Amino acid sequence: MKVCLYFESKDLIQKSGIGRALKHQIEACESANIEYTLEAVTVAKQLGCKRFLGAGSQAEYGRTEQCLSASTPTFPENGYGIAKLCA
Repeated sequence: MKVCLYFESKDLIQKSGIGRALKHQIEACESANIEYTLEAVTVAKQLGCKRFLGAGSQAEYGRTEQCLSASTPTFPENGYGIAKLCA
């Protein structure tokens, strides 16, 4: 889910309770991303899976025009990308 808010005074909103609440929500989502991925791997192992294929965005790589591979360097540009890299 993506929520876009438009304000005339972005700095004021960021320092307000609303801005801090949004920041905490984003951090919680990023943390849950790691937790849920680890849980999926654990359950797959318990079920006897020999391989686990994790699919998702390319956020852990940052912006790139090249084809991605296991050897592509990672340059996450935000917390979401860092969470994807950790997972």
